[in-house]
Amino acid sequence: MTRHLALSVFLISGLFTAACRDGGNGDDGGGEDAPSGDMTIQDVQNDATPVGTPVTLRGVVVTAIDNYGPRKGNFYVGEPEGGAFSGVLVFGAPLDQVSALAVGDLVDIIDAEKDEFSLDTDDATVTELGPVAGGVMTVTKLGS
Repeated sequence: MTRHLALSVFLISGLFTAACRDGGNGDDGGGEDAPSGDMTIQDVQNDATPVGTPVTLRGVVVTAIDNYGPRKGNFYVGEPEGGAFSGVLVFGAPLDQVSALAVGDLVDIIDAEKDEFSLDTDDATVTELGPVAGGVMTVTKLGS
């Protein structure tokens, strides 16, 4: 059952591509300037948006939730329209808010900030969202 669930989560999260950069020219096809205020996931994924930028996402779809092990509470969201660079991992949200979520829910995410993860042995990075420094992220369920 666990293997089947993991495969399902992998397939669902694959519908919304989380950006992985190869350390090349850094152009992911996004706009030229870092946005401010409400953003799309494509704005967050854009290299012009620096790490540490405050992020507010509105009306994004929960595509996967990690309910097991040390990463319990992490979840993925994607833009409803999908497309390249339209998904992102969210970590550090309050567990009581994440526990109320289900795959397919529409949510707003407030008081997050852009982060990049990479392995010590690799130049590639993966864009993620965590809570703003010294703050608490808010995840509000809007509906399914």
